[in-house]
Amino acid sequence: METLDFHVEIGTGSADDRDPGRPRSYEVTLRGSAGDEASEVKPFPLTPGELRALDTTVPHAVLSSAARLRRAPTDDELPVRELGRRLHEFLLGGKGRPLLAAARHRAAHEDRPLRIVLRVRPAELARLPWEFLYDPDEDSYVCQTTPLVRRPEVSIPERPLTVRPPLRVLCMAARPDDQEPLAVRAEQEWLGRALSALRRQGLIHVEWTAGPTWRDLRTALRGGPWHAFHFIGHGGFDPAGAEGTLALGDDGGGTYHLGAEDLAMLLSRHTSLRLVVLNACETGRSADRDPFSSVAGALMRKGLPAAVAMQYPISNDAAVEFSRTFYESLAHRRPVDEAVTEARQTIRLARRGTLEWVTPVLFMRSLDGRLFDLTDAGTPVAAADDELRDLYVAGLAALRRKRWQQAVEIFRDVMARDPGHPDAPAKYAEALRLRRLNDLYEAGLGAIGERRWDAAVDHLEAVAATDAAFLDTPTHLAEARRHQAAATWHTEVAAFHAAGEWEAVLAVGTELAALLPENPDPEGLVADARARLGVTGRCPLG
Repeated sequence: METLDFHVEIGTGSADDRDPGRPRSYEVTLRGSAGDEASEVKPFPLTPGELRALDTTVPHAVLSSAARLRRAPTDDELPVRELGRRLHEFLLGGKGRPLLAAARHRAAHEDRPLRIVLRVRPAELARLPWEFLYDPDEDSYVCQTTPLVRRPEVSIPERPLTVRPPLRVLCMAARPDDQEPLAVRAEQEWLGRALSALRRQGLIHVEWTAGPTWRDLRTALRGGPWHAFHFIGHGGFDPAGAEGTLALGDDGGGTYHLGAEDLAMLLSRHTSLRLVVLNACETGRSADRDPFSSVAGALMRKGLPAAVAMQYPISNDAAVEFSRTFYESLAHRRPVDEAVTEARQTIRLARRGTLEWVTPVLFMRSLDGRLFDLTDAGTPVAAADDELRDLYVAGLAALRRKRWQQAVEIFRDVMARDPGHPDAPAKYAEALRLRRLNDLYEAGLGAIGERRWDAAVDHLEAVAATDAAFLDTPTHLAEARRHQAAATWHTEVAAFHAAGEWEAVLAVGTELAALLPENPDPEGLVADARARLGVTGRCPLG
């Protein structure tokens, strides 16, 4: 069913040179689906100072609402509702009322959905929470029932959005050790369940990146083509760089802040990509002077047809609710804008009284929200089951062949395809354990090669504490401990030699000869002490 679009555009503003603290005026243009149009210049209902204050008041109200159960507007929500009413009056008041009423009447008469398409040219207004538009006549927030789509002003032409099955979704989860904990595992499970119906029909294929770093993402992208990318984790906004960021992992388990432009650079080469879902805080927030500085905005500038981002921090529970309903709606072939609207409703219903339904923002360049053509028949269910069984067996083979990283990736894919698989979670945990042990084991061998005996002992003892028989850990651990003790005695020999304690040097030298017969006196200090004492005859040191 074709959607009726109601276009709203805010043009470049003008300020009062006599009083820069007063609100600016902007041209608001409205276009209905029947070709009707109206335009008028209006003063914006907020001063520049009030606009800046929204950066703290609105996020605070949204986060506060997530912690309480309410049935009536509270002190936190009332200012937000008033903001929504003023924004609604600015956009849709005056000449806009009859135009919007006509569009709604036509949509109802033709039994077609209505969609509001918002294009905001002034950068200082593009970052406002337009999803809070509140219609006092209907006593409701507009986007809870009518999809609101942000369509940036971009010069890159629209790309075809039709995709042949299976739809290939690349997923990435990042939870660096120095960030607040997230319900990443729960969201992964919900995502797998939401997509399981399409998977069983052979219409979708899901893979997870091997890890949380940008290198892992780049490696996974090479395994494309991909049609959608879903990120779970933390996001933010870097005031110094004036751009949005994603909190990926670095090689040491900490945070690597991937900027919006860098993410766009990584994804832009993959022309099959149609949708990015950023389930991370503040990925929809932009700088005052650049509407494309948000993570989603940067993706729009590179030509991505659609992106879903978060303009404020979002709680774990709300993020899980959003992802589940959003992908369930897509699985039922709903347009992406309707999927977002249904997800907003779910957040409101599941977490009564919360304002977090406003946090998701849909940026869409597509004229048609149906991003994916899923009408063709996919792989039969039996074939999909056979593919899953073969994948699981391949994971078992990787375990037997000691290819633990490969096993981790395979069992992760099995669980994404079938979250209820009876054996995959245990095998995945085993593969993770063995991969961790192997990482420690390899680090221990590397330390031995570099003669860093303390580090070698630490790594190999950590392996032995979990699995004493892992590979040939006992042999290498004994070697590392022998050299560690010898290094200590070599230090003692050097100290005694410097002090002229020749007999003490010889005593330690005897211990070294027994412990490390292949090279007991690398610096010749024991031999020198023996010569100084005039020791003759056969000596343990030869």
